[in-house]
Amino acid sequence: MDGETVEAHGADGPEQANTVLFLALYLILLAFFIMLNSSAEITEARARAVVGGVSLASELPVAPAPDALALVADRLETELVTIFDGHVDPGEWRLQTGAGALSVRLPQRKAFGADSSVLRPTRTAMVRRLAEVFGDLQSAEGFDLVVRVESDGDEGLARRRAAALGRDLVRQGVASDRFSLQVVAGEGAGIEFLLQPAWEE
Repeated sequence: MDGETVEAHGADGPEQANTVLFLALYLILLAFFIMLNSSAEITEARARAVVGGVSLASELPVAPAPDALALVADRLETELVTIFDGHVDPGEWRLQTGAGALSVRLPQRKAFGADSSVLRPTRTAMVRRLAEVFGDLQSAEGFDLVVRVESDGDEGLARRRAAALGRDLVRQGVASDRFSLQVVAGEGAGIEFLLQPAWEE
């Protein structure tokens, strides 16, 4: 009788061990699938959040960055229209942008008398206002100002006119450390105010 009892217990031992092993494996696999499912849900939630934060190009068009020099030219042109009014006819002065600079051009006869390097008395107010505008652009935008006077065959007169104009401009507000004078060959007998930006400095 004792032997039978021992045999019965011996037979149950391996079955219980297999059952425990099976349950342990089942629990491990169940835990693994729960972990995978949880990770997938987090990844999906993150993906939805990222996609939800993206704006379509058709909704938010990207405008090109404005050209800073063109904006300055627009402001300067508005000022020049007022400054030259009554002094220089609209067709006789010109504002141009090119090669990274601004150029204002007008005839010398609108500033000086014939064969004279003395500024016309009626043009002193015009030059004073030009100096104020150019001085503001020098300090606010970092422009260098170059004044070019064309010789038109008489270099001595052009030099004297350049010196007289430069002296008056500096007296009225142009920064001398960002200012230079040039006499250039030319038949147009013009004066050019060249504004060269130094934004990269």
